[in-house]
Amino acid sequence: RYFFYFLISLFLVVFIVNIFKKDEIEYSLNNYTKFVNKEYSKYYNEYKTDSELIYFNEFIKNKELIKIFKNISQNNIENSKKELNKSFKDSFNFYKTLDVFNISFYLPTNEFLLSMEENFKDSNILNIVDKVIVDKKELNSFRILDDKYYLIFSKPIFDENLKFLGVINIEFDFDSFFNENCSSSNKTFPTS
Repeated sequence: RYFFYFLISLFLVVFIVNIFKKDEIEYSLNNYTKFVNKEYSKYYNEYKTDSELIYFNEFIKNKELIKIFKNISQNNIENSKKELNKSFKDSFNFYKTLDVFNISFYLPTNEFLLSMEENFKDSNILNIVDKVIVDKKELNSFRILDDKYYLIFSKPIFDENLKFLGVINIEFDFDSFFNENCSSSNKTFPTS
């Protein structure tokens, strides 16, 4: 009889411990899931911000840019240029610190609209813009002007209904970028 009580007690103890253990495991898993989600969100937001910066998506997703391009007509091109210049001058000045040489805008007809760099003219870019207009896809290219190399990112601009509105070109001064990175990697460190 005592043996039977012993078995029932043992079974109850094992059952109760098992329930507590299961709750503890569930609690630990929930905490771990919350931690992982929090960390994931943090890194996701960081990488999203960095990728926006690297790929210049902030320009093509910018509501002000889309609004300006949607309202462009032959009658208000000069006003549109002024609005673009006003809206993106600060961004351009920031990107100049990252060796961006120029940011230029083109209409869907391959007509030059505005350049953030004064006195900017280059007919070779129109070929790149034309390819973006035809394919409606971004294109990376380069150009050589006065023995300087420029890396060009051409991106199509679409509205929220995916209507093609124009093209934006972002150009890097490759020589400046290359020289800056080479000089920082060639630094010598004092030896003892």
